[in-house]
Amino acid sequence: MRLLLKRQILTYCPLLLAVTGGLTHVVGEDLAWLTWRNGDSLKGSLSQSSDHRIAWLSPAFQGPINVRINQLDSIRFPSTRSEGVDQRSSHFSIYLNNGDRLEGDLLSLNSSSVTVDCLAFEEPVTLHRSVVRRILHTNADEMQLSGLGELTSWTSTGRDRRPTDWFTELSGAFATHQWSGNLFRPIELPEKVEISFSAKFPRGKPDLEIGLLKDPTLGPMLETWDNYVVLTFRTKFVPVMELKEGDNELSFRLFWNQSNGEVRLCSESGELLASIDKALVDRRISDDERKSQVDLSRGFSILNRTPEMHLESLRIQQWDGQPAPVVDLKKPRILVSGRPPIAQVESVRLREGSNRLSIGSQSIPLTEFRELILPSSTDLKPRTDITKVAWHSGTTVSGDFCSVEKNCLTLKTEWSERPLALQLNHAKEIQFPQTKVPLEPSADRLIAENLSLFGTVRVLPKAIGNTLLGWQPPGADAPIPLAGKSAASMTRRAHSADRTDNGSSIGQARLFLTNDELLSGELISIRGGKIDFTSRATGRITISPDLIRAIDIGRAGRILRGFSDPEWEVFEETEEQVDLKKESATLTGGSFGNSSILLGDVLCFDAKWKQSTGSFTLRLFSESEAPDSPSTDIVVAAQGSRLYIGKLRESGAFSFSGENIRIENNEASFRIVTEPKKVLVFANGRSKPVLTIPLSPDQVSGNGLYFTLGGGWPGWNQTPTEITFSNFSIERSPGSIPRKVIDPQAREKALTIPRIYRGKVPTHLLVAPNGDMLRGKLLSGIDNELKFDSKGEILTLPRNRVSTLVWLRDDMEEKETGSQKAHHFEITHRFVLMDGSRLHLSAQRVDGSEFVGLSEYLGECRVSIDNVHHVEKRPTLPLEDHDDATTAFYRNWNVIYAPEPKLPGESDGSDSPLVGKEAPKIKLKTLKDSEIFNLADHKGKVVVLDFWATWCGPCIKAMPTVRNVIDKIDSEDIVFAAINQAESHQIVVDFLAQRGWISTPVAFDFNGKVSASYEVKGLPHTVVIDREGKISWAHTGFTDEMGEKLFKAIKECL
Repeated sequence: MRLLLKRQILTYCPLLLAVTGGLTHVVGEDLAWLTWRNGDSLKGSLSQSSDHRIAWLSPAFQGPINVRINQLDSIRFPSTRSEGVDQRSSHFSIYLNNGDRLEGDLLSLNSSSVTVDCLAFEEPVTLHRSVVRRILHTNADEMQLSGLGELTSWTSTGRDRRPTDWFTELSGAFATHQWSGNLFRPIELPEKVEISFSAKFPRGKPDLEIGLLKDPTLGPMLETWDNYVVLTFRTKFVPVMELKEGDNELSFRLFWNQSNGEVRLCSESGELLASIDKALVDRRISDDERKSQVDLSRGFSILNRTPEMHLESLRIQQWDGQPAPVVDLKKPRILVSGRPPIAQVESVRLREGSNRLSIGSQSIPLTEFRELILPSSTDLKPRTDITKVAWHSGTTVSGDFCSVEKNCLTLKTEWSERPLALQLNHAKEIQFPQTKVPLEPSADRLIAENLSLFGTVRVLPKAIGNTLLGWQPPGADAPIPLAGKSAASMTRRAHSADRTDNGSSIGQARLFLTNDELLSGELISIRGGKIDFTSRATGRITISPDLIRAIDIGRAGRILRGFSDPEWEVFEETEEQVDLKKESATLTGGSFGNSSILLGDVLCFDAKWKQSTGSFTLRLFSESEAPDSPSTDIVVAAQGSRLYIGKLRESGAFSFSGENIRIENNEASFRIVTEPKKVLVFANGRSKPVLTIPLSPDQVSGNGLYFTLGGGWPGWNQTPTEITFSNFSIERSPGSIPRKVIDPQAREKALTIPRIYRGKVPTHLLVAPNGDMLRGKLLSGIDNELKFDSKGEILTLPRNRVSTLVWLRDDMEEKETGSQKAHHFEITHRFVLMDGSRLHLSAQRVDGSEFVGLSEYLGECRVSIDNVHHVEKRPTLPLEDHDDATTAFYRNWNVIYAPEPKLPGESDGSDSPLVGKEAPKIKLKTLKDSEIFNLADHKGKVVVLDFWATWCGPCIKAMPTVRNVIDKIDSEDIVFAAINQAESHQIVVDFLAQRGWISTPVAFDFNGKVSASYEVKGLPHTVVIDREGKISWAHTGFTDEMGEKLFKAIKECL
């Protein structure tokens, strides 16, 4: 039989030859899971191991990982290994004093030894009888169930309850932390049945229900009622025992005669504790019961009502109907079918090869043997400092780890004089010692397909193929290279407590390259068509402008701690309500803010309420203080000892997080983290966000930050409120760069080139910190000045007044700058450095602790592992497949040629879709800087708008006609505004003076938002708005009949 099983095992375990990176390993096809003490798991197979280390082969790595077992938790083998187990006709369970259990054939038994044939061992094993405390015949005729078996044989009932609420411990016990966790195993119970079970409750007094039907309430039950254990049957109940402090374990024997309804509950020793009669349950379901879906299936059910429960053992066997004999559990005994307990245990003999058991002068068939119990004289506590192995058969063996070789784990057990080689073919789990050795630091994170591990990124001692970086999990002796061409990413300091300490400055300059690389460092100069730049990875380099999309000039000199930055401002109408100092700001009303301060992704500050109530609103990503400027708003309110944090919905209603946040002394601290798609709000040092707000594009208009008193429910600010803000800072997490927010309509306007400039297209676009943009040509950038040609005017600009310099190209030129060449440049590693650089490198060599690789545009780059925040190892991708929004921001800044102005004879646009609708809001600066043209101020009058530009020929023809029509009507109820399209103040003033039109009331639509809201598709575009504020007439272009049509349209509105 044993030889046959060995052949089955060899046939069952085929081997997979895995060749990775030039190294060849034999890896088992049925891969297991290695689990660290930090919870990480790695799929693979166990290889030759020794010296308290595990050698683990994983398809994710080249070569074995050697890990010290004091950093490991366990190895879990696949459930397929349970197939083909326990196919023998006889079976015994041998329980040892140290907690081990052997499942197999009992070969021999005498006064000094026990020999067992167990699949865990290559050969039968002989034990000294003194280490054995119990031998159970599990395949006896009366035995229905011995042991809990696999969880897959059990079901659960109730809403959201499932067997996976439970887990199997190494000993085979079932455990759960789920309140109301329940299990049921269907079993065809004998007419007279005995159920023995034990359960432990580590976190308090027992609280459970035990039943013998799928619907346990229909049959005999054992329940806990408050501090009592009660035996029940429907309306009948009998108290069993009172639970006292320290009672955390229950062990009972429950007997049920289904033919006469007798129910008896006994202690483990057989002492009768309670009984009930006439507990009759029909095995068949009546028609009425079918209609009510009653299920009378027999079996064993258990329900937990505690924080933690362990179902330790279960045995179901036939009962002879006689009262259970009471025995002394501390004395040895033999149980034989149909006989009372026998005390002469020393005389028990089983000769090898015999099927009869000798007890003194008696000889009985082995099939009648039930149990031999040999209580230990000492109460041994299970050791936790040893390795334990469990098999699907139920065998468990523990001992000191020695080695692994040829699918055998060698342990030095307490009950064997020599180390034992354990066969792992049908093993379920290996559990490593519970140790006080601290976990090794592992702040880096590796993510690959079906893989997530914490550990440390390290440079390999030498390159393996094109792989220069390796991964070192906790307890490993050295870094291991990833396998072949497998895609993976590694992030350093993934869960570090201080993720903003990255050693870089927000004031650094940044090169955005056309191959989606980004280089952070210092911009030295721009002259002679070359750019000099220096960075930690490249040293000093000179690069061609043809390879650059944009340069972030850097914001050196910005003060990001406290309120000393020069761009903080208090608005005039609320100045007396704001006390703005270098270290703090106090609000009693109104607001203050900074239009360009959000240069990092982490915002921190403290708030202190003078009273115990009041609220403030924090507006993020707003281009200005104007209430209608899009922003992402956070509302914070104090009410006594509780803090409310919420967001504003589109309807304007306040929605708070629901988190119970307590504050003391009216003080709270805040940490706000902005990610690409959401904003996370942390309060009072909590490690988890108290509020998460999706970051919507329509709630972002700039890089401004504004504090405003009030917000949320009106009742919060009915009494005077004073709030002081302090410890303000803007920080940047590793690998991040300042968020770029530019209004898309303003961007489109800046990229649209008027007809007058065709043939001399501007080559550059300057972006100011507040989002303003200026087209022209960059001449040079030396020291702290930029020289810029704007329409022939040479401007000298301080570098700190420029945020970004963008290279303007048409669509075809962008495609020819080399971005397509990147498809043919082999990239092996993609780096995100601590300073925000993004480098795409082809691995070359290792130099000490530095990775040396080639960039297609930057040449040789040297990357210190200390400067790495994130690295990806994956094949080269086309640019359009890159998913880094940071480097793609300037990818499509290509010039757009403006459409030709409308010519005479073309459609006059009088069928505009806006006719009859409410006129969009207008609030624009005029020729006089102190004056604002606000459409709302002229409600009740007829308003004529003329959208125009100095370069537009038809506009120049249309302007006098519009003025003449208005003068001819001569009514004080007519208001005229000539809305200029994105031209500078000086250009318009010079043009009007030259034409003699200096009295023309001009308003400036610098960013094109107003023209977009009026759906201006061509110039000139004339609009008439009636007294009620609705558009009554619109006209695009100029014709000889335009004056007559405009006259008629105005008169109809008067």
